[in-house]
Amino acid sequence: MSCTHTATQRIREFLGCDSLAELIQQEHHQLTDSVMDGFCASCGAYFGQVEPDGRNCHCEECGRNNVSSLLCLIGVC
Repeated sequence: MSCTHTATQRIREFLGCDSLAELIQQEHHQLTDSVMDGFCASCGAYFGQVEPDGRNCHCEECGRNNVSSLLCLIGVC
C-alpha cells in the first residue's frame, strides 16, 4: 500500500521526522511492540494504535478504509 503525497507529509509532520531512516530510528521501540501507530494512507490522519499487521481500517476523517499500521505503510509488513 502506498501513501498519497499529502498523507506522507502529514505522517512525517505528526511523527516529526524527515526520512524513513529517521522514522525507523525514532519508532524502533514500536517496531518490535505488539501495537503501533496507525495512519490513513489516503489523508494521513492519525488513527491511534493498531496491530503491527493492521490494514484497511476505516478512517473517520476521510471515510476511506485505508488506515494501516506504520509497519505496513513503510512496506515492512
